[in-house]
Amino acid sequence: MITPEQATKAARRGLQALQPRSRITKGVRMGTPLLVKRLDAPGLSYYLVPERSPAGIAAIAQVDASTGSLQSVARLPQPVPQMIISPRQAAEAASDSIGRRLTGAPELVWQPCRESSSPLRPFYRVRAAEHDLFVSIDGQVYEELTPFGKGG
Repeated sequence: MITPEQATKAARRGLQALQPRSRITKGVRMGTPLLVKRLDAPGLSYYLVPERSPAGIAAIAQVDASTGSLQSVARLPQPVPQMIISPRQAAEAASDSIGRRLTGAPELVWQPCRESSSPLRPFYRVRAAEHDLFVSIDGQVYEELTPFGKGG
């Protein structure tokens, strides 16, 4: 698995290759990479690496955690102050939803599901005594993730 520093370098290279020189602005830097584990493909993970401008997060790069290849990039229409809630906020939201303490630290996970079809919108998986809870990047709590059904 590549390191967070390697993920940052890969994201920077990929973003620079995708944007015209005229769009590169002063003060743009890469933010802290976040490791996300795939629930639908055990053993596969990726990093989400934010690109920060002075106005906030302007883009998000998805970098494969095994190879360091750029998988996708999303440019935001308007910069946002943060990409995702903190692990502490996710734990609080989960604890509040069930009315008791949790048993483990939140970890970022994702699988294609009705609650999030984009790997750029992962969940915190928070362990409770009887089952896992999933907290979206904006704080909504789910007891389970709903797989997509077959078409038709």
